[in-house]
Amino acid sequence: MVKYSVQKRTPEGRLGEVTQWGDVNIRFETPACLLYTKGGHIPHLTWDNVEKRLELSQPPVYQLTLPSLFEAHSAINEYGKGVANFAGMPDGCPVHLSLYDPLLLLKPGYNETKSVSIWTRTGRRKIDPEILCEIVNYFKPQSCQAISDIDTPVDCANKRLTKAVTRTVSLLKDYLEKMDAKNPCSTFASLVGGYSSFHRIKCAEDLGTQEVAAGFTIDGFHSNGDLSQLELNAIEPLIVKVLANLPSGKPRMFNGALSPSQVFELVKFGVDLFDSSFPSSLADQGKAFRLADNYPHDNAFHTIDFNDKSLADDFTPVFPECGCYTCKNYTKGYLCHLRNTDELLCPILLSLHNLREYDRMFVKIRSYLKEK
Repeated sequence: MVKYSVQKRTPEGRLGEVTQWGDVNIRFETPACLLYTKGGHIPHLTWDNVEKRLELSQPPVYQLTLPSLFEAHSAINEYGKGVANFAGMPDGCPVHLSLYDPLLLLKPGYNETKSVSIWTRTGRRKIDPEILCEIVNYFKPQSCQAISDIDTPVDCANKRLTKAVTRTVSLLKDYLEKMDAKNPCSTFASLVGGYSSFHRIKCAEDLGTQEVAAGFTIDGFHSNGDLSQLELNAIEPLIVKVLANLPSGKPRMFNGALSPSQVFELVKFGVDLFDSSFPSSLADQGKAFRLADNYPHDNAFHTIDFNDKSLADDFTPVFPECGCYTCKNYTKGYLCHLRNTDELLCPILLSLHNLREYDRMFVKIRSYLKEK
């Protein structure tokens, strides 16, 4: 169960609060993001760094990505205490298992009637309801994403879209039938249908009535990876129609490496939850970002690219107005040196800054909505 309540509705989004996530009591205000992990860890950060250096506005919910953990499921089962304990994650924070990795590009053409495909370090793995039930029992997450067929590009044919919707609905029902009723793991139903209004609404109508769904994941608008070219204007009417067919008292999630501009647009559409893959992706690229001073009134942001060797002699703070560990202790020139010598410290420092800034973004969005 995910106990979620809407605190306020405005023309530019809604404020909400989660007081229970699975079997964990928590006070988690939305809009917000889940902390993206790979292999049970935030990329580039040890849990000691997270505890001592990463300052967040509220206790986090962690996002596990199945492709990065699937090959360890036997070891996690033998360990017997769940994936959070296995990976040494902080005590008392809920974890959500996502079927896909938002930074890992999908490979089209591999889904089947009774299963979908994910790609791990050893290659293709088929995920069907029985396998997902096993993984949930082994991993013991507080919530998980239902199996979904999101292989629906912009030019997808209607026949293929119908298959995607039918398959997603059928796989969810099969999973719920097989899942032990005593298992406390909550399920987020996946909403698919590509760029077709008819198929999107059909899926929302079929799954919106599922009382066992703790929330909804809006899927199938992209193939993960770089989303800078995602046209939100094209999907706005689709998302609005989909959300109109869902119960208002359940959270809506949109996964992907979304920029601050894209996040605020989706908040205005009615989305509540996101993930932090965007700041992790920027850190991988050697970049740091900063919100506009009056965000979200101005939803712009700017980045510093430490691959640019012209920064080598710049000994000013990364962002002088930022109070994060990185900006208080290091200069642009030092980050440029770390990046251009491939030092492991560079993505660590960039991750600490970018994650804190992404968290600050949601604080500003919530404050903005409270004033409406």
